[in-house]
Amino acid sequence: MRRALTAVALCAATVALTLGSAGFANADAWVYPQQCLDGGGEVFQIEPGLGKCVGGTYDGMEVQERP
Repeated sequence: MRRALTAVALCAATVALTLGSAGFANADAWVYPQQCLDGGGEVFQIEPGLGKCVGGTYDGMEVQERP
């Protein structure tokens, strides 16, 4: 019984770490609109405060409005 609980706990920890890492990786990919434009890209608005950087140095990265 103890082994089964340990295995379940390890699986849960692995899933939590994987999801947490994915969230951090996504956040690291965000660039400011000016960085996108300076890199030769274009910002396409998705919703207020959030766009998509296409082309240039920051190709394919999400853009976050400067606070």
